[in-house]
Formats: sequence, C-alpha cells, structure tokens
Amino acid sequence: MLTIILLLTIISLKIKTKGGMNYRISEKSTTFWFTVSSFTKRKFQQAKQNNIFANKSSAQREQFMKKTGILLLSLLLIQSLFAQENHRILLGFDFGGGTVAGELSNNWSIRQDLSSYSDYGNFSSGVRNESSIMYFSFKPELIIKQNRLSLLSGLRFTLFDSYLKGGINDEYFFLRYKSAPSGTEFARISTLSETVSYLSIPLELKYVPIQISNVGFYAKVGTEAGVKLNSKKSIAFTSETMNEYSEEILNTNPTKINSMYSTIYGAFGVRWESLKGTQVNMEWVLPSQFLTKNNLSQITPEMYSGFQLSVMFPLQKTK
Repeated sequence: MLTIILLLTIISLKIKTKGGMNYRISEKSTTFWFTVSSFTKRKFQQAKQNNIFANKSSAQREQFMKKTGILLLSLLLIQSLFAQENHRILLGFDFGGGTVAGELSNNWSIRQDLSSYSDYGNFSSGVRNESSIMYFSFKPELIIKQNRLSLLSGLRFTLFDSYLKGGINDEYFFLRYKSAPSGTEFARISTLSETVSYLSIPLELKYVPIQISNVGFYAKVGTEAGVKLNSKKSIAFTSETMNEYSEEILNTNPTKINSMYSTIYGAFGVRWESLKGTQVNMEWVLPSQFLTKNNLSQITPEMYSGFQLSVMFPLQKTK
C-alpha cells in the first residue's frame, strides 16, 4: 500500500503532455500527496499496533483494502484534473422546466374508471393529471480540460405543480371522502391542485466532443439532492357549499410529502461562446429519474423531461 502511495506521489510530481513537454505540478500538489501518504502510513501503523484486523475475516480485510484503494484512486483523479493548465471559472444561472410523468396515486378514492388514465398530461375518460416542474439554479462552472470537460455545482430551487381535473368530456370528477355503514359520500371536484418546492445541490459533469468555431455541442450528466421547503394542497368544488369540507377531504389522502428530494438526469445541448468568454447554453433534458419517493401526493412521479436555458459569465483564468 505504501508503495502505491509513493507511486502516486511520483506521478503527481511530473505529468508529460502530448506535445512532449514536461510540466511540474505546484508545490501544493506535492504537499497534498505527501500529506495523504503520511496520514495513510500513520493509520496503518496504528491499525497494526491495535491489531484491529485480529477479529476480521479475510473477506472483510479484502473489502477494507479495496475501499482504501478506491479512495486513493479517486484522490489521484481529482488531483490530476485540477493539476491541468488553464482552468477557467464561470459563474451563472439556469432556468428550466418540463413535464412530470408518473402513475396516479391509489390514495385518492376517485370514482372513475382509470384504465385509460394517461400520466403524460393527456385526457382520459375519467380524470386527467397535469404535472410540471420548473427550476432555477445559481452555480459556478469549472472548466478543467481544454474547454471541453467541466464540473458544475451550486444551488437549485425546484417547484412542482400538479393538478387533477375531470376528463376530456367532464368538468368535474367524484372523490369519495366518507364511507360508513349508513352510506358513502362523494364530493364533486372541479380541480385538485398541489405545489411542492425543494432546495437542492446539483453536481454535473459536462463534455463537449464537437466544437465548431464558437459553437459547441455537448452532453451532460448530473444528480441532485435536496430538502423540502414547502408543500400546499388546495381543492376547488363545483359548489361553494362544499368549501367547509376542504380540509376533511384533503386529509383523506395519507401520503406524506417526502422531506428529501433526489434525481439523476442527463441532457444534450448546444453552447455559444462570445469573444469575452460569456456562454449561452440551450439544453434538451432527457427523461430523468426520481431517486426518492412521495415527492408528490397526486401521482407517483417516475421521470421528467424538458428544456433548459443557461447563461455563464467568466470570472477568472488560473495558471
């Protein structure tokens, strides 16, 4: 293991480029790897003195060594990326939106045949759902390799809107809110709506394989994780006399909105860059997956897709 660390240190000291020129990495890079080497050596010495592997099986020891190796390789990758010349840092914002697809929640007792229900916002003979996503992000972008590979992160505000309405030939639908031996009661609903907002931290990797003059075509993958800011449900009846039963009817759905939110997504886009380095990006967001459940109560969201526009401004260029 110590041999591996020393090799990583040597690699970090000198990198040979395609042009045959040798660049020495900064003293900070060298200090970084000697610190990792010293720390790891000290930990292994402590482990040996304390004999922490005495009660561990060979499989557990092997698993520990694998995790340590993965960690060191990850550190090497990160350090190598940031050791490249001519980093550029941009700061900007993006705005995007699209449609959300999913299955109608079974927790709403709707008196309709939902066999033709469409989770893409189309009409059906019973009810229709229209769910959308909008988001606004503020994030920096670090270009780490020849203006082609970059990392992005920051803060994102996401808002979900979801509506349940009557089918194409109906202005309302029936929702059961009380069931007793004496009888069952239904409410005639015009619209059942819900809004949920989240604050998340995205992490994205963007690669530009095609660059023609100041126009580039790129692919991007990313993930995000966040927490709920607010959620609200409301109901509109066909008769105002039912308004006093709003809370009672809304509470018939036991779904609790998840306080956590996470997705994984991908996109294809086109980038235009001005002579001063300002970038304008337009993206088509591919069908992207939800990693968390119960982010909406009307439907079980499964994926979303849409479009995004972003503007990035250059801040500095490091050498």
